Amino acid sequence: MFAKCGMNLHKWTSNSLELLNSFPSSNQERAFPIDAHVSKTLVMNWLHLDDYYIFKVDCKHVPNPTKRNVLSVIARLYDPLGLLVTVICKMKIFLQTLWLEKLSFYYPLPQSIAVEWNHLVSSLKAIELLKIPRWILVDSSRKLVLHCFSDSSQAAYGAVIYLQCVMPDDTSTAKPVASKSRVSPLKTVSIPRLELCGRLLAAQLKAKVVHALNLQIYSILMYTDSTISLAWIQTSPHRLKTFVANRVVKIQRLTQNCESVKMKNCQNCAACSI
Repeated sequence: MFAKCGMNLHKWTSNSLELLNSFPSSNQERAFPIDAHVSKTLVMNWLHLDDYYIFKVDCKHVPNPTKRNVLSVIARLYDPLGLLVTVICKMKIFLQTLWLEKLSFYYPLPQSIAVEWNHLVSSLKAIELLKIPRWILVDSSRKLVLHCFSDSSQAAYGAVIYLQCVMPDDTSTAKPVASKSRVSPLKTVSIPRLELCGRLLAAQLKAKVVHALNLQIYSILMYTDSTISLAWIQTSPHRLKTFVANRVVKIQRLTQNCESVKMKNCQNCAACSI
C-alpha cells in the first residue's frame, strides 16, 4: 500500500530470520554502536535474533555536576515498560531533593550531594548486565493470570505487573510485563494515603496492560500489604474523606472484575520499584 504511494518502508527488523531475509538488506535495520544483531531504541535495545531486551548506558562522569546535568541524565533514561523503574525512581527522588534544596540550575552541586550523584551514575553500568525476554507467553499455557502489586514509601509509590502462564500440568512461569513509579508529593502525605495512590497507579497500569495485551485473562489479582488502604477500597466512597473517596471511586471502577489480596510486606514485589 505504501509502495503504491511511493513511500518505501525501511529499517525492517524481526526475530524471524525467514521474514527478515524476505526484505532487501538495504531495507533492514542495522544498529551501529552495540552489535550487528541489535536494534537500538535509546537506552533500551532489542536483541532481535534471541528476542531479548538489553540496555546500553552512556553516562559520562562529570567532575562538577549541576542540576541541569542531573535532569539531562534522567531524561535520557528511556524506559517505556518500566523495566528500570527501580533505578529511575531513585534518580527522580534525588532530583526532588535538589528542588527542595533550592539549588541553582547551573551552579555545581555541593560536594556531599555531588558525591551521591556520581555514585548513582556509576551504578548505572550494572543495568547492562540485564537481559530480559521480550516474549512473555508460553505456547502451551491453558490459562493466564495477571498479578498486580503496589507499594509505597515516604519518598515514592509504585506498581508492578506480572503475567503468569499456567500449563496443563499445573506448572507455571511468571514474567514482568510493566511497572511504574511516582515520586511522593512535596507536601507530606501519610503512608496509608500513599499506599492508596499506589493502588490507584496499579489499577490504571492494569487497565493499560489488559488493553495492550488483548488476551483472554483467566483472573486478575491485586496485591497490597496495607490493611488500611484495603479497608478503604472495600468501603462506600460517600463515607470517606474527599482525598480518599476520589481515589477509591476510580479504583473500584477499574478493578470491578479483580480480586484483592492482602500480603506480607516482605512478599510485595512492588517494593523493589520504590
